[in-house]
Amino acid sequence: HFPIFDKITKRLSPIQVNIFLGTNFLITIRKGYIKALNKTFEDVSKNKELLSKGSDYLLYKVIDDLVDYCFPILNKIRQNIQNAENTIFNGATRDTIKDILFIKRNIILFKNIIDPQRRILRGIEARDSEFISDELDVYFGDIVDHLDKIQDSLVSYGEMIESIHDAHQSIVSNRINEIMKILTIISVIMLPLTLISSIYGMNIGLPIAKNPFAFIIIFSVMVLMGLGMFFYFKIKHWI
Repeated sequence: HFPIFDKITKRLSPIQVNIFLGTNFLITIRKGYIKALNKTFEDVSKNKELLSKGSDYLLYKVIDDLVDYCFPILNKIRQNIQNAENTIFNGATRDTIKDILFIKRNIILFKNIIDPQRRILRGIEARDSEFISDELDVYFGDIVDHLDKIQDSLVSYGEMIESIHDAHQSIVSNRINEIMKILTIISVIMLPLTLISSIYGMNIGLPIAKNPFAFIIIFSVMVLMGLGMFFYFKIKHWI
């Protein structure tokens, strides 16, 4: 299996490639379009000398092109991580968490695709085969090194996106706390004002209730209480 990246959905998906190798033939079977394989066939059709190097070299060529195709996908994941990081520090949106989860999914899937291929190619490199010459062991070893670099990069990217996810959660949590603090302060300021208005809303005799300026006096007291509490919270740096 090798990964392919959909630019529209930003999702990674595996595609299966079956390869049959013989003394003088190489057969590849796959479902769907693979850019790397098409490039290999174009190179072979343009340079017939590649056919004279044997089917084992063509096997190396096919696998090498498939592995090389992984690096642009790796760069795309890194770019998406940088975009997600810039987004959360410039003002996260509702889609930010979705983008982060997509990236995490792609990294996990990429790891699951690459890891079995490393074991297979290490086996090809270490094991003697009647169809693969010993001279190509170095070439297959080079492919294994590339896969190791890809795997190391994926581990690093996984740690980066986890840190970004944690940062996003902290920012969202802090934003919720700020909203709750403001709502709590508003509730505390409104509580005594509501109490006063409720008391003077009762149909019973109350102090200054019959005063012609009762409304102005009560309203002024409520405004002063509200402003006093507001400035008190301001001095305490609670708002």
